[in-house]
Amino acid sequence: MFKILIIDDEFANAELVKVYLEMNGHQTHVALTGVEGFNLVQQMDFDLIFLDLLMPDFTWNGFKTAAQLRSYNETSHIPIVALTAAGKTAQALEAGCNDILHRPFKLEQLNSVLEKYLGAAC
Repeated sequence: MFKILIIDDEFANAELVKVYLEMNGHQTHVALTGVEGFNLVQQMDFDLIFLDLLMPDFTWNGFKTAAQLRSYNETSHIPIVALTAAGKTAQALEAGCNDILHRPFKLEQLNSVLEKYLGAAC
């Protein structure tokens, strides 16, 4: 079992990923803002982070969250997978994301990410 954080301002989007991961034995936590997600990683250890890039708080969106997670010593090692419907691949990688899942994505793509970063697919 792995501990996975989902940071997404759209509750329904976060819930879809959460349910799938939990059905497959993973422990999940959801944060609806980048600040909330950053606070959670300071309190708990996570194996992987799924991060929505385009959140409504333009001062602390997904790009800022990724950059903050990378600059914080205790979280700089955690893989970050961007979740986005926008094609902001270069910006996501520059901000510190390890990978990107473009919405809508298939479960096979989600499984590939889990296998790549955790060594175990659902």
